Amino acid sequence: MTYSAIGIVHNRQSIDFLRRSRGIWVLGGRPMMSSRDLDGLMTPGGVPVHRSIQPFLFICAVLVVSIAQSALGQVRIEITNANTNRSAERTPSHQDKSNQHVTYDASVSTIRKRLGKSFRDHRTNHFVIVSDADSKSIRRLASTLEQTHHQFVRSCRRIGLETTPLPRTFPCILFSKRQEFLNYGQQYDNLQVEWVGGYYASAGNYMVFYLPEDDASIVNANEQLAQLDTRVESSKIQLKAARQQRNTERARLLQEHIRKLTMHIKSQQQRISDVASDHADARTIHETTHLLAFNMGIQSRYRVPPFWMSEGLATNFESLDPGHAFGPGFEDARRRSDFSTCLQEDRLMPLAEFLSFSDVGPSQTEDEAEVMYPQAYAFFSWAYRFRKEALAQCFRDFGADHNEKGALPPGVLDRAKNLEVIVSAFGPIDKLERDWLRWERGQLKK
Repeated sequence: MTYSAIGIVHNRQSIDFLRRSRGIWVLGGRPMMSSRDLDGLMTPGGVPVHRSIQPFLFICAVLVVSIAQSALGQVRIEITNANTNRSAERTPSHQDKSNQHVTYDASVSTIRKRLGKSFRDHRTNHFVIVSDADSKSIRRLASTLEQTHHQFVRSCRRIGLETTPLPRTFPCILFSKRQEFLNYGQQYDNLQVEWVGGYYASAGNYMVFYLPEDDASIVNANEQLAQLDTRVESSKIQLKAARQQRNTERARLLQEHIRKLTMHIKSQQQRISDVASDHADARTIHETTHLLAFNMGIQSRYRVPPFWMSEGLATNFESLDPGHAFGPGFEDARRRSDFSTCLQEDRLMPLAEFLSFSDVGPSQTEDEAEVMYPQAYAFFSWAYRFRKEALAQCFRDFGADHNEKGALPPGVLDRAKNLEVIVSAFGPIDKLERDWLRWERGQLKK
């Protein structure tokens, strides 16, 4: 089974590269939420909260506010009990005999049978969310999914790629508990790592996420703030004693201390919630982009595309504010900052090498891994802006049905073949690299 995943990091190195093992395709990336997002949060001992939770770098979690009015209008949601008998679409399984690449479309009814009775269906125009989470989180997810579909179609048209309509509604599971998410992934999707916070299972053709509130980093940060609550309660006891003793000055100082501490706790709680919910959107958009690309005629589920195409596409759609237009052409400040650092430190991979690989494994060094996603983001962004026709041609070539005459074979292509296809679209790689880096270095000087 192949799945794309970006999630929680318990081991920095584990998410730094795409790992292919036992038929599993894990697409990682730099955490979209890192310790710097929690700068300023202080523990009772004056230690920054992000240092106290350093082993648990939190990466985009999920879904906390109600659905918003947007260009799409109000997203329609229908709620049905998990054990309701409803016929669901089921696409027959497919198997390509040349490389034993098996795919199937997991139906909503099949997924529902795997879950408990507490899970219910929440239908939007293009997705079916199966979840035991609270209604606000589900509405947030529904809105983000539909906005991503809208922006995906718009962005593809801008470079001359016509998308095909989604053939059906696609399942998306949202767990309220992280451990249940892990249990499900291990049992049904051969999930063998625990750092992921969500994934797209391309073989089953659906997505799986869990709520951020149950993530270790969020729990830890809130526990740190709970210690401040204890200090507030202790100060209230002292305030009561001071008043009984008619110690006016001490009572005044304690009252002011309680007021400031209470305001600080509330502001930090809100900040944690805001950071989690904002970055949840980027994670959801990233994984949804993969699903849409593989099901709307842009990429083939039977062929592994070059890394830069798949991850460049997904990272260029990441947004912390899906209520406004997003996608290629709209800069992501965090991705751009990461790339600028790599460029300034002269750490970029040679373009011919970078564009040609489809798969990344343990042979990649940590330095290379830290560069791959920013480089994919930046090159794809530049190509979308200045080489639209070439970019579109690459998607047509790598996304063509392998049964069509003259189409590329299914599976993972060797690097020489990948490069041949890319050169046919973009022209000589050395010139392409010069043009791209000349523009990027010019941007640094502005």
